[in-house]
Amino acid sequence: MLLKYSQYSTQVLEQESLRKILESCIRYLRLSVIFLCGISYYFTVLFLSRDRPTISVADLYVSSLNQTSTSLTNTTTISIDLKFQNENLGVGIYYEDPLNLTITYIPQNITNFITIQGFYQGNGKVNHIQVSTVVQRHFLKR
Repeated sequence: MLLKYSQYSTQVLEQESLRKILESCIRYLRLSVIFLCGISYYFTVLFLSRDRPTISVADLYVSSLNQTSTSLTNTTTISIDLKFQNENLGVGIYYEDPLNLTITYIPQNITNFITIQGFYQGNGKVNHIQVSTVVQRHFLKR
């Protein structure tokens, strides 16, 4: 009788240990599925919700339009403050290629080119880049 009881208790212990192992495997499997779903959602939102950066002119100054200036030179300085706004919260932008800006004043057929070197803009950041150029003729005849 003793032998039968020990065999029975061994079987019960094996079943209980197998049940515990199975329960822990199921628990880890559930946690893994939840974790993978969370990571998948994060990357889906990160890669599919990208916004284009906004570029605008924050300030423009043309020295020949300054009425208080008494300068009689034949040059005009144009200063531009460009505002680059990255509205992506999870992705930074690297402007690898130079940005070419063309300034044209059609009535007097004046064209100037400005090159802005590439730069990095962090996520959710606003960069102000100030550029200027000198034009050899006045924009307005006085």
